[in-house]
Amino acid sequence: MRRLACMVMMVLVVGGCGTSSPATSEAGAAGTDNGDVAELRELALAYWEAFNDYRPDEVLALLEPGYRAEREETIRSEIDRIEMFGVRLGASEESAPVLVGADEGAMLIALEEPLGTRTITMRFARVEGEWKITFAGET
Repeated sequence: MRRLACMVMMVLVVGGCGTSSPATSEAGAAGTDNGDVAELRELALAYWEAFNDYRPDEVLALLEPGYRAEREETIRSEIDRIEMFGVRLGASEESAPVLVGADEGAMLIALEEPLGTRTITMRFARVEGEWKITFAGET
């Protein structure tokens, strides 16, 4: 039963993390503003911490408004399911955040799940002076 629950969680949580376009190779030609890079790193880790603490409102607050509207129902459902099974996802930086433009950034996260590790692309945009997540999913 636990193995089945873990398999279901992997498909639901990571398989459905997003539908927008993932980061592309342009992230390799990134800027290096240390303040923004630090903010992106903190934002990404706060997202996964809130996910693991089963706090959907905090997760959703970190998303760009359009992405939030697109993903809200799914994220709430995913968090309910991982909470029901007591699943925790291990998130660590696979590649440092990079600036793709003045108001866009990207990074890769290694997401440890009960049955393995997946690489998750996260994309960010500055919205009204604040960094928000515009995508979190497999590429």
